[in-house]
Amino acid sequence: MKNCIVLLLFVGLIAILGYTLVFAATTEPAKAPLADERAMVKAIQISVADAIASATKQVPGTVIKWSMDKQQKIMYVFDIVPTTGNSITKVNVEVDDGDVFVVGDTNTPASGATQPAKVSPIAEKRALIKSAKISMKDAIGIASKAAKGKAIAGELGTARGVSIYIIEVLPDAPKATATKKVTMEAADGDILSVVDKKAEK
Repeated sequence: MKNCIVLLLFVGLIAILGYTLVFAATTEPAKAPLADERAMVKAIQISVADAIASATKQVPGTVIKWSMDKQQKIMYVFDIVPTTGNSITKVNVEVDDGDVFVVGDTNTPASGATQPAKVSPIAEKRALIKSAKISMKDAIGIASKAAKGKAIAGELGTARGVSIYIIEVLPDAPKATATKKVTMEAADGDILSVVDKKAEK
């Protein structure tokens, strides 16, 4: 009788152990915080400043928004207000070799569409650019230093009637669990805030 009980316990233990091993093998391990962002930054061989120079050489104008994106390859994605023309142009630059791809206009109206009588988005963006006294490249440098990391996105915008840059920075600290959102005045680069981006969610 004792041998039967021991045998049943042993078989039960083997079954539990087998289930645990199968479950562990089919469950993906949890990703480290910011793993995707760190992988993109690790792939960079062309700085964002050089990528902006390449993008604006291809489409002369001013970068008002940018980010990093993984498609087939990791790319910088820029929204450029061209020196001439009536629509914002999207330009992609590969982070590893600097190849430039002009994607096209981001706000071309549909064929036959009529626009309401108001200030056009491109005119608003040009006024915003005129009010900014520092460039996107300058804003990236200021934000990277303030948040002690690498910039991974940025945008020129307004808050309470003031032109601002918002730059997202991946902290260098390996234990960081959130990117930093750095907000600064576009007129002089004065830092308004540095906060964890996840705190907004």
